[in-house]
Amino acid sequence: MRTCHGCGHENPRMAGRCAKCGTVLPPIPDKRVIEKGTCLGRTLRYQLETRLGAGRFTDVWLAHDLKKRGAPVALKILKTPLKKLNSTTLKSCRSIAKTATSIIHPNLARIYDFEVDNDFAFFVTEFVKGPTLSTLLKERKRFSEDEVFWVAREVCTGLQYLHEIGLYHGGLDLSNLILSQTPAEGRLPTIPTASSYPHQRIMMSDWLVSRCLSARGGLGEEKGKKVRTRCTVEEAVADDHRALGAMIYKMLTGGASA
Repeated sequence: MRTCHGCGHENPRMAGRCAKCGTVLPPIPDKRVIEKGTCLGRTLRYQLETRLGAGRFTDVWLAHDLKKRGAPVALKILKTPLKKLNSTTLKSCRSIAKTATSIIHPNLARIYDFEVDNDFAFFVTEFVKGPTLSTLLKERKRFSEDEVFWVAREVCTGLQYLHEIGLYHGGLDLSNLILSQTPAEGRLPTIPTASSYPHQRIMMSDWLVSRCLSARGGLGEEKGKKVRTRCTVEEAVADDHRALGAMIYKMLTGGASA
């Protein structure tokens, strides 16, 4: 089946027109590549728009969900070709997605699904419009103490929720802390002024995703780089806390963590 670009109706994969609205459905290329306009998914429902960035394991794209009238989503497309992914990795990714779909928190970017089509494997996640803190720090060089205090409160709120339900981030970094909206004049809210920014918050992305891929024997890692695949809950929580401390230092000084 394939999703119509016009109305979201699912048609037979090789259909020339949508049976519901008559929209012409372009032929599916024999060799599919990741570029603007490519449709991913079992029913080709996610149409790629813009490359947002890249992590250790995934390329991140803004896409439109054709089944939901073009609603924006972020696709985290695994860099490792589908043919080289083993069944254990795919099973782990599906398990992570199944766990994450029921988790909703104001400081956690949603993880909706994990899909595999004929060529690609990817996570479907919430698209957050604002910049990452790493991008904003490059522009600002450093944040004020009051701004960092607000960021720390936002992050700690999300981490506390994860830790209370027996989960942890495992890959916390300024690059996966995203502002829900672009701040006016590049200024972050502070604790005293936060009530004046009711829709501004920090959204943590890649929670569970990066940890899931790291635990699969270093998928996408450089050769020779060791990845810890097992740890206790206490060690995992301590890792999150150390990462938070390093980020606070960097936000205050603009330099690498000590």
